Amino acid sequence: MPYTIDTYTCEKTLGSGISAKVKLARAADGTRVALKVFDKTNPQNSAKAIETLKNEADVYKNLSHPYMVKLLDFKEHAIKTRSDGTQVPVAYMALELITGGELFDFVALKPFSVEICRYYFKQMLQVCHYMHIKGVAHRDLKPENIMLDSDFNVRFADFGFAAPI
Repeated sequence: MPYTIDTYTCEKTLGSGISAKVKLARAADGTRVALKVFDKTNPQNSAKAIETLKNEADVYKNLSHPYMVKLLDFKEHAIKTRSDGTQVPVAYMALELITGGELFDFVALKPFSVEICRYYFKQMLQVCHYMHIKGVAHRDLKPENIMLDSDFNVRFADFGFAAPI
């Protein structure tokens, strides 16, 4: 059932983790985004979890690379309004919607050729090099956190465990 968070209308769940759900959402201007939503009433979302979210938003704000998902908006204090009018305190990150899927999904289907492996490995090395020059380590790099965009280029996502080098 759709609900709103600020100017975003959430449509469906794209994924979920320990402390957040990622929703397909539409901004007021019609732009589709991936909205990472943290329900502040969830007992698992402690002050430490919210601090982790703020650190992740800071990483996104301080880094910009063609092979990284872009942060569009972040709000620590927001309200989710359900269709019945009830309200729930949340925090959220609006992220660029990457529609190609996870690298994991492609690897699970069949092995890549050597040429395709080189293509992706080169892109991954470029973004890792950029992050390390900027003094940041991802620390959770796995096929599930590497998205493929509509041109089948890699896009690193989920910087929740990122830390200074």
